[in-house]
Amino acid sequence: MKTTICYECGEQYNYKRYEIGYATCLDCGDNHAQVEKAYKAKCTAPAYNKGAYQYITSVACVKGIFKCGSAKQGTIIMGYRSEVAIAIHPDKVGDFLAVLSTSQGALDLCRWDNGMKSDVFNKGDLFIHMDGIKWYEGYDDIDLINKFVADTIDEENGYELVRFLRIGEDYEDIQQCGDYAIDLLHINRSICVEGMDD
Repeated sequence: MKTTICYECGEQYNYKRYEIGYATCLDCGDNHAQVEKAYKAKCTAPAYNKGAYQYITSVACVKGIFKCGSAKQGTIIMGYRSEVAIAIHPDKVGDFLAVLSTSQGALDLCRWDNGMKSDVFNKGDLFIHMDGIKWYEGYDDIDLINKFVADTIDEENGYELVRFLRIGEDYEDIQQCGDYAIDLLHINRSICVEGMDD
């Protein structure tokens, strides 16, 4: 059986668990789950208009509830959704999984809607795709992922190890950085005409 080393305790665990995104063994993963369960038991999960229940896990989350306005004014638009894609070079996958192992919420976010896949652009890489996600700065899980991307790009030649794309609902709200798999992962704008005969 192929194994890898648990990021938390250093014990070996089944490599198949690592391939689906777990950087820890079952015991350490269970410990994280119990801590997360106890934490979420103290949180509230209000219903959002046109959205699912979302745990309020920090003061920053509370400050954004039910605010309206524009992102330029520093307020959060109620229900504003983004499409996000992140591609991670095989050399940085272990570092990314180590970061995710520190936050069950960030890990769940990356797995949302089966959005985390490996071996997409190159063997051993990781690709995360999320659509209809509330990608707001100030949310701990989002900030953790954004920090990983920014820190990777700041490394020498780090821009070659990650690619981040985000498209918001506003026409000009597009964010992209990093060059990993840039020829295969990019934003494509096109014109669509419906109802015309060929």
